[in-house]
Amino acid sequence: MANELTTTSKLQATFGGEVFVNTTTQHTFNSSATATHASKIKQNVGTAREAVQIGDVDNSNATGEEYILQFYNHDDTNFVTVEVQTGAATYWPAGIMRPGETWGPNRVPKLDGSGYGGYFLDADTAICDVTVVASEAGVPV
Repeated sequence: MANELTTTSKLQATFGGEVFVNTTTQHTFNSSATATHASKIKQNVGTAREAVQIGDVDNSNATGEEYILQFYNHDDTNFVTVEVQTGAATYWPAGIMRPGETWGPNRVPKLDGSGYGGYFLDADTAICDVTVVASEAGVPV
């Protein structure tokens, strides 16, 4: 189908021999007609905060709809911090990807009217390759 998106997630933790696990969830939906772009980019993330590269995916508030992000840290040693911009020079940590970990998939809001709400990456002590998958999500129909 056109404009179809699928997300899959699962979390399992074992502590003291006890397993804590959610049900694996998979959600497939058709996005509204205004969602027309997706991208997959391998971004070379440095040790200074930098904007996430999302290609032609629209993260402006023009349509008031959301987009979906997922990141994968390819580095074997260093972690990458995920941050969201909340003000002119204010950033809030949204997550950390240890070596080989992912962040997302997460449905995130469009930028606000002032351009805040964008996502940024910052490698710990050395440059890290991070795969960025982004998709306009629109409103599920």
